[in-house]
Parts: sequence; C-alpha cells; structure tokens
Amino acid sequence: CHHVEFLSPSNGSSFREPPLEGISLHARVMAEGETERVTKVVVVGGVEALRTEEASISLQTEGISSPGIVKIEIRGLDSRGTQLYKESIFVMIANVEHRGLNNITCEAMGIQRAEALQARAGFGSSKWEEMRHCLFHFLSLWPDNDAANFHLARLMEAEGDFEAAGSRYGLVVEHGVTQLQSRVREVELLALQERDRRSCTWRSLGTCEAGADESCPSRQSIEDVEISKIVNTSSMYLSVIMVTRHDNTQFCQVPKDACLDRFRASISVLVSLLKETNLDDDAELILVEWNPCYVNSKKEEGACDDRGERYLSVEEMVKDLVEARQTKLVIRILFVSEEVHDSLYNPYDFDLMEFIGKNVAARRARGKFLLFANPDDVWSHAIVNQIARKKLREDVFYGTFRGFVMHHVPVNERASAASMRRFVETNSESSEFHPLSVAHVAGRWRKAACLPDENDEEPMRSELYGFFHDSAAGDFLLMPRTMVHKIRGYPEIPTNIMIDGTAIHAAAAHGFGQLLFSGPCVIFHQPHPRSYNTKGSMISLQAYESLAQQLLDAKEEANHRPENVVLEERHQRVEEALEWHRYNDEGWGLKDVDIPQVRLVASCD
Repeated sequence: CHHVEFLSPSNGSSFREPPLEGISLHARVMAEGETERVTKVVVVGGVEALRTEEASISLQTEGISSPGIVKIEIRGLDSRGTQLYKESIFVMIANVEHRGLNNITCEAMGIQRAEALQARAGFGSSKWEEMRHCLFHFLSLWPDNDAANFHLARLMEAEGDFEAAGSRYGLVVEHGVTQLQSRVREVELLALQERDRRSCTWRSLGTCEAGADESCPSRQSIEDVEISKIVNTSSMYLSVIMVTRHDNTQFCQVPKDACLDRFRASISVLVSLLKETNLDDDAELILVEWNPCYVNSKKEEGACDDRGERYLSVEEMVKDLVEARQTKLVIRILFVSEEVHDSLYNPYDFDLMEFIGKNVAARRARGKFLLFANPDDVWSHAIVNQIARKKLREDVFYGTFRGFVMHHVPVNERASAASMRRFVETNSESSEFHPLSVAHVAGRWRKAACLPDENDEEPMRSELYGFFHDSAAGDFLLMPRTMVHKIRGYPEIPTNIMIDGTAIHAAAAHGFGQLLFSGPCVIFHQPHPRSYNTKGSMISLQAYESLAQQLLDAKEEANHRPENVVLEERHQRVEEALEWHRYNDEGWGLKDVDIPQVRLVASCD
C-alpha cells in the first residue's frame, strides 16, 4: 500500500508570479509492507523530471513555464519497470503581467470536448468555447484558484463581457493580486460605455431584402453613369476599397465560416475607428461583391459548391455581423455578377478576380484618396488617426507594415468593436523588425509621419526594383485618386498572384514616391489558410521581379496599353497580344459595364 503526499504545491494550486521560472515540488511517499526498493519517477507537464529511490522528493524544474494547466505525476516502478502506483495533481499557471490571451485546454486533465457548434455564422470559433468549458470545469473543483479566475476574466474581457470580467478580476484582487486593480477599473469603464451605447442597425437605401437576385430593385445602378463625373469631382476625403464574399474555399471554411468572423472583426473595428477619429462623415467604405456564391449557377466542386447551407450576401454580412455605431459612414456594396465574371478573359479559371474588383471600385470611388485593403486586417487607432488629420500628399503613395494577430479573434454574441480591438492590440506582433521585402531587408524604405510631432521623410523614388517596400501591399495601399487614374489602376492580368506589388511599381514609374507608416501606424492580419484562388503561384517571384523592373523602365507608359493594340474579342490569347507591363486600356475597371450597388447607412434608436 503506497500513499503519495504532495506537500507543495497542493492540488489545484495557483501560480501567478511573472515570470514563473520553474516549479518547486516537495512530496513524500509512504509505503506499508514494501519488500523491494521502488523507483519514483516524477513527470511534470508530460516530461520526466526526476528518478529517485528516496521517499522524500524535492525538485525545482528549470525554464519558464507557460500559462495554463500543468499536470504533475509521481509514479512508482518496481525493478522490472512495472508501474505499482501513480498519483497526480493539477496546478494552474498565470502571468498577470502578460496581456495576451492563452488558449487553455483541459487535455492535461484527460478531458476533451468535441468541437462546439457555433450559434450562427460569424459569431465565433469553438476554440474559445473550449477554453471557457475547461476553466469552468477547473473552477468547479477549485473555485478559489486565482490563476483560473484570472484566465476566465481575460477571456470574458476579450469576448466583450466586461461586467463579468470585472467581477472575476475583482476576486483575484481580493486575494492580494493588487496589480490587477487598474484592469478592474478599465473593464468597468468599458462596461459603462457599452451600456450607454445606442442601439443601431444597418439600413439599405432600397426596398429589397438581402439575398434577392441581382434584379432586386434595391440594387440601383450607380447614378453617375459617366465615370468622368466621379473622377473630376471630389465629394469626400477617403474611399476604403475591399473585395469580399462568402464562399466554400478553405480561406473561408477552415475553421467553418471563419472568414465571417474575420470580416466581423475587421469591419466593426474600422467603422468604430472612423467614427472615433471624426472621419466617418468624410469617408466611404466600398465592398465589391465579386461573382457571389448565393446566386451562382455553378454548383460543381469548388468555391461555390452546394454545401447544404446557404451562402450569405455581403449585404447580409454587414447587417448581421458588423457593429452599427452611431456613424455617418456610408457603406457601398458593388455587385459584379457571374455573367460579367464569365465575360472576362480568365485562362486559369479563377472565380474571383480581386484586383479587377478593386479597379471596379476605384473607377467609381468618390474619395480624394483611395485606400485598397482587405477585410481580414484590423487597423490600429494610430494609422486611422493620422489619415484623419488630412495631411496626405498627392505626389506620394503610402504603405505600412503588416503585423500578425496571434489567435482567432473571439467574436461571440457579446463581442463588440471595443473588445475585438483590445484583443488585437494585446495579441499581435509587428513585422517592422522582421524584414519581408527586398527594400525592407536593405533598409531603403522612407518613413511617413505617424504622430502629431513627426514629419515625413523624403519619399523614396527610384528606377530600380528593390527600392520600394511591396510586401503584402494588397492589404494596405493608399493613393491619391488622380494617381490611380493616371496609372490605370492595378494591371488586369488574369491572376490574383503578386498583382498588389505591380501597382506600386507602376506608380513609381509615373514619377510618384513612396512613404511607409510605421511604429504604431500599422495594420494587423488575422490568421487564415490560403484560398485555392491564391494557392500556389502562376507568377514566380523571379517573374514578378522582372515585371516590376519592366514597369519601372516603361516610365509614363507603364500599365498603358499601346494605342495600336486592339483586341477583337476578350477571350483571345491576350498574353500573345499584350505585354504585361503595358496591359490596361482606358476601359480599366469595367468602365462601360453597368455595376449595380446597394448603399447601407446606420439607423439608431
């Protein structure tokens, strides 16, 4: 008969001293009628830490322990290696100075939970539901565990349940963790702000319900049929342009409907930041819905296959998922139908043409400056605040560094723009110090002013590839509208691969300079798998570098199709007739195609 007594730590103990450099273990093994020596094996977190034949065990593990549940076992083995007994305890570790959210699971306790079903699309990954389930289970056994209460409070805060988070943090403070007092005040203030916020919804300026077919009367054609009227008049400062849809690609469905979660976080935070910086009444958000699945007739295997559940329209995505604050922002949804898509030259059978879609919006945008972006990025307050100062230059195109959100953003029913923004701010890292482009590696980029007391550096201008920062340019490219029209937008080459960087080199060829926002003026990219639309590479890196240099060499003819080249029909072998660095004609952005639109505005009680 053997009995293992854990003197310290005890079962359910809480470790919360940052950083925790190892665990001190003291235990005693008592045996009755033992006839041979027994080897005691101590296993910490699944790793053997000690073997001894002594009855008293003292151990100090090395290294910094990660936050979460740690299982400590003591096993008794006879001379043949047969296990005679095993006793274990569980301890919870927290680092209260670390603001990031860790994914805590109960696998160490032998408890696994099947993937939780979402309440509805766009309202969260099961990952954080698993963490909630685990923490409540742990606290049901050891309700006074400070580390578990701290982790649960942080999850509640990330999910927007600020009132419950404040109560949980308060329990930990009562037990002497006074450094959390400021956190309690923060979430209590956020709870008050959310309670006082007016209830708003998105209303379409039309009569049809979302999801109707493309003949729906709410999809009015753009009033200014002559695009020159839009080009030559500037009715607002900024147009933010994105291409999106709900489909069945791995980009959208791994995990299930995760693209809707990312869309919700990205657009909700953007809307709130435009409101907070007073730019909402001088800006528009244009979402291009390209060849949408919910009205797509092609149900074969692919992006729009029949998955047994209906796809959402972009109008539904905005109305169902995006937080409608008391904002003056107008969201315009431009609809590029399957019929229009099928009319385009498409030798590689892409079913979404991202950069032609961005050109469609650019031709019809009303802002003095156009910002090409993607609905899976979350912008920092600093970068929106800098744009809102309205000191952008018309001889410069702007980029920024793209940081990375470390986890799937919690977007359950209670999540708000405030909670999602706080999560991204505390669970992301910047790429500014991790070179991603030739110019970045060489330190050739030039800095744009970010804070009020800063000034722009001299813009980068060059005739050589490697002097312009072009990494992830599709996520953030800010240009004056006049510049976009001068270079004829993105080259409408029939692919989605590496086209973002070609617009940068076309602009440079036309004599414009580049500045990069940096420091706090960045964006953060939410993690996702690549869509099969962008999986692999039709253009190799070497071919892209060659194309970029050809654009620079072409100077003011860059991306301008030679006047003597006339295509008799769109589906002929375009690449045989055109050089890719001189691709677009005056009809770029589907100039002569009727593009229906829906406009959405916030309506508040």
